[in-house]
Amino acid sequence: MLYRYSVACTFPFMLVVVAPLSFYFGNTNEFAFSLKDIVLPVAGLFLGLSLIHFFVLYFFRRSTKISSILTGLFVGLAVAVWVQSQLFVWNFGLFRGEMIAWSNWTIHMYIEGAIWCLLIAIIVFIYLKKNRKLTNTILTGIYLAGLISIVTGFISAPQNKNKTIEIQDEELKEIFSFHSKNNVLLILLDTFQSDFFEYIANEFPEEVNLFDGFTFYRNTASVFPTTKTSLPSIISGSHYLNKNPFDSFISESYARFNLIDAFKKKSYSSYLVGFNGTSPDVTSMQNIVDKLGENSVHPVFVYIDLALFRALPTCFKPFIYNNGIWLFSFLQRRNYPPDNAGVDIRFLELFEKAALVSADTATTGSFKILHFSIPHFPLCVDENLQYDPDLTGKEGYLKQARGAIKVAERILITLQKLGIYDNSEIVILSDHGTMKIPQVNQENGQTDTLSLIPSNVQSSSHALLLHKPANSRGKIITDDSPLEISDIGCMLGLRDGDSICNNYLIAKSGGTRQRTFYFYNWDDTWESDNVPDMTEYYISGHVYKKSSYHMGRYIYTANGIIEIQTPD
Repeated sequence: MLYRYSVACTFPFMLVVVAPLSFYFGNTNEFAFSLKDIVLPVAGLFLGLSLIHFFVLYFFRRSTKISSILTGLFVGLAVAVWVQSQLFVWNFGLFRGEMIAWSNWTIHMYIEGAIWCLLIAIIVFIYLKKNRKLTNTILTGIYLAGLISIVTGFISAPQNKNKTIEIQDEELKEIFSFHSKNNVLLILLDTFQSDFFEYIANEFPEEVNLFDGFTFYRNTASVFPTTKTSLPSIISGSHYLNKNPFDSFISESYARFNLIDAFKKKSYSSYLVGFNGTSPDVTSMQNIVDKLGENSVHPVFVYIDLALFRALPTCFKPFIYNNGIWLFSFLQRRNYPPDNAGVDIRFLELFEKAALVSADTATTGSFKILHFSIPHFPLCVDENLQYDPDLTGKEGYLKQARGAIKVAERILITLQKLGIYDNSEIVILSDHGTMKIPQVNQENGQTDTLSLIPSNVQSSSHALLLHKPANSRGKIITDDSPLEISDIGCMLGLRDGDSICNNYLIAKSGGTRQRTFYFYNWDDTWESDNVPDMTEYYISGHVYKKSSYHMGRYIYTANGIIEIQTPD
């Protein structure tokens, strides 16, 4: 009886415990839940599957041949799952809704299928031979291999930066509260390429009519091509150049200056709401919607999807992952888009319901940064924030960028309903451009077609920046001052008298300014101590013109600075 039950547990053990835990430990920073959130339902699932297998074996106990085949089948599946989950571990990239090119994995699918069939056939053959000593050894080896995989995964797992931090009710209230007179709000739309905003304003002017009192600084440059380095440049005004480990740079630069603390010193209620791991000061938007929202996906559904994705051959993975619309998680997702885009929309709905003007007299104002993923890839929402999995290319990005404008517009409408829009200072910005989509207004650069500057350098440097000072009114004004996103502290008047604002003041007064953009190719890792090698580019004119871009002098690596050009 004990032997039969130990056989019955092999496949559930590998499928429900070993495979998903290996996946979880190896990708811990991509999941917001902790193991304590799912231990009880997973234990129930494991026991349930094991009992089903046990009763199947028990039912056929009198038929020696069928019993041997079923035993070999269960044990063979367990062995195949271990091989798949521990040895056939391919790098599919980030699991955040990005489309995976499954056609590139066709050979892997054939090889895996052949190995699965071979392993199961061999194990079934062994059990038909009824060599109890050998079968006991196989059974013991399965459990030992599974335990070793779990322990090894746990030991080698990176530090989980997404551990759930319980948000107190009072803190939640402050996040949605505004001051009656003094409010500063930054709406950060990740990866919004600024030239697309100008295109939208020209082609769909009705979609920007509510941007009352704003100035559009269309000649604004990012400093870096991705969020990891761009967000700190916005918050601290400092630029990371690979000299020290990234976490050390964050600690040092934020200690000198950061927007959150600068407003706290002014006795403002000060919050950054965004994504886990992007900043030491961030309040998780995911945690907020999970605590207050009605349509969150229970972690056990995510865990089951992880189990199936890691355990099954690659030919089944497209149906399980489905570009972020995970197989079982979909049961609770309803029609929200996957991952961060869905979190954005759920938070926006909460914001519209919960935003209020606080009667608290202990603070002198309110400062908030609301960091939204939209229009960041993957492309999955249209201009009305409806889920659309078929968006691709320039037209797909344009629709999602229009959806991002809809996010900002709905926040502005909420402020108007609260009666605090006029006296609020509002900045709408992005951290960088797309790196993938060429500049939309190509007619401005036709004479620059022979430029050696890669198009992804130019497109990733296009950062959106709109600013409405308090009590500013009127239609959107376009300004071509050569700004960069690290000027935000100066723009908000937090660094008056600081020499770091000299270039900003020169640019605002009509002067010229050479800006520096540090380009690197993102390697999909947030755990590295440094970032990939950064190549320096100078921007001496308008960001829309390729002729404004010139190769700089240095490449900044984790091992030091490499000089690639000498000054003339």
